[in-house]
Amino acid sequence: MTLPRLIIIACFVFTLNTCMAGWDDWNEEERKLFVASNIALFGDWQTTRDIARRPLEFREAGPIAKRFMGEHPTGTSVDLYFLGRFALNYYLADTLTGSNKSFYLTVTTLSHGAATVHNYNAGLRIKF
Repeated sequence: MTLPRLIIIACFVFTLNTCMAGWDDWNEEERKLFVASNIALFGDWQTTRDIARRPLEFREAGPIAKRFMGEHPTGTSVDLYFLGRFALNYYLADTLTGSNKSFYLTVTTLSHGAATVHNYNAGLRIKF
């Protein structure tokens, strides 16, 4: 594993720990949805990393991700994008209240879960 990837993973773990320390006012459903959304983000992250490993076979098609990473992202650009996305996931959810928080987390879970399934069905794999 390369040093930049280790740094990104360390930042991800730090971000996740920071998030979980501040969610005392979240109810049980919101916490479960947050964990589910992070699982979906993780699957999308890893299958997108596979796009970076196989640029002649695949390209990024998601409009938001493509805008930030390009059609043929590098492994580092994928890692940085998803590090930001994980942090944004918590900070957006933490600013929302009530049904808005649950709605946001549900949409995030479904959209990134669908991206993971789509990527997997296209032949991309989760490789850490």
